[in-house]
Amino acid sequence: MNKAAFSAWILLVACLVGSCTLLPQSQPATIYQLPAATDSVRHAVERRCSLRIDSALASGVLTSSRMIVAHDNTLSAYPGIRWNAPIPVLWRDYLLEAFQRDGRIAHLSSDDETLAVDYALSNTLQSFQCECQGKTIHVLIRLDARLVDVQSKRIIASRQFSAWQPLAGEQPPQIVAAFGQVSAQLSRDLIDWTVQNIALTPQVVLPEHH
Repeated sequence: MNKAAFSAWILLVACLVGSCTLLPQSQPATIYQLPAATDSVRHAVERRCSLRIDSALASGVLTSSRMIVAHDNTLSAYPGIRWNAPIPVLWRDYLLEAFQRDGRIAHLSSDDETLAVDYALSNTLQSFQCECQGKTIHVLIRLDARLVDVQSKRIIASRQFSAWQPLAGEQPPQIVAAFGQVSAQLSRDLIDWTVQNIALTPQVVLPEHH
């Protein structure tokens, strides 16, 4: 990012900090989707079990559909743009699609459906935002994940995940692209971790190999 662009961004953040109040609903806003991962590889089914992806837990501005900017320990909303769903639902739907693209777990659903499942993946979002630190600006997603055996209600595994990506520019499409790159990286790590931990549980019935 050149000096002029960085200065423009800092000016924007300076106008935003000090208030996390969302803009009036009547003000026009550009709606963005979280870009779907395009570099994922379709695997053969490894685990013939069912997994539910739960909506992420979050608090404060992370429950809204606004794009969040963090600067000097202050969270504010980027003006005039928003996601196409509240962040917890946005992230859940992204993860569900990522698991479907991956293909290693046979049966997938979300907490929108009242289905009996073997496992549930829940997570608490700690960060889903742009961050300004010194002269660097990046997108950060950080979450605490829990894999639960639904029948026993036992936590099989838990771990914190995080990923970040510097911005290529300060315009909204460039910011959204960075969110897409971070989401793809984080979802790959989360899927690998989930599949590996399910494989360690005795309840899983592995597919037959011929």
